[in-house]
Amino acid sequence: MKMLNYEAHAGLGVIFPAKTFIVEGQADIYVISPGPLNDETVKELRSAQKTLHFIAPNNVHHLHLKKAKELFPDSNFYGPRRSMDKSGLSLMPLSELPGHDLQQFKIEGNKAMSETAFHNKHTNELILTDLIFNMRHEMNFVTKLVFKMAGVYHKVGTSRLIKMTIDNKKQFKQSLEQLLTLNPSKVYLNHGDAISGEVFRRHIESLTR
Repeated sequence: MKMLNYEAHAGLGVIFPAKTFIVEGQADIYVISPGPLNDETVKELRSAQKTLHFIAPNNVHHLHLKKAKELFPDSNFYGPRRSMDKSGLSLMPLSELPGHDLQQFKIEGNKAMSETAFHNKHTNELILTDLIFNMRHEMNFVTKLVFKMAGVYHKVGTSRLIKMTIDNKKQFKQSLEQLLTLNPSKVYLNHGDAISGEVFRRHIESLTR
């Protein structure tokens, strides 16, 4: 798996790290949470001769889809309804994503987030977008304040915003319990450093109590 790091800007001076995940299978390449693509990556994707799938994994990771569509107009694009409305693109539902390499798990019970997690069948690794943060970099004052308020400053955590927008606690808990059954060896996070399967298990268990 290839990861491209970039800075996400949430306004009012809030800046934090984000990633684009590129997972290559035998016949397909999956670009999860696409951000800015550098020239080298664009060249690699164009020369791969594999089917490209660009994926908005939740309701807010759609900002760079339009640019990706301009670069790769014949590729497949997926995402939840809100990402389609906000990006102005016609997105296929994630349920139509080929399952050759990635197994997807919809995190139910939080329509505001509407996040899907992706499990790499070949490596037993999990990719999460906004369910868990682990950002330990040096932050400016405003960013530090925001993430302290969210309860995710310099630690593995789930933001208070996500906890506050849970609309069905039973469904949310069942989705997290389903993720636990995967027993992933490593979990890659869009915002921050990857965590071990053991750290992931402990954190998810803390959310389901």
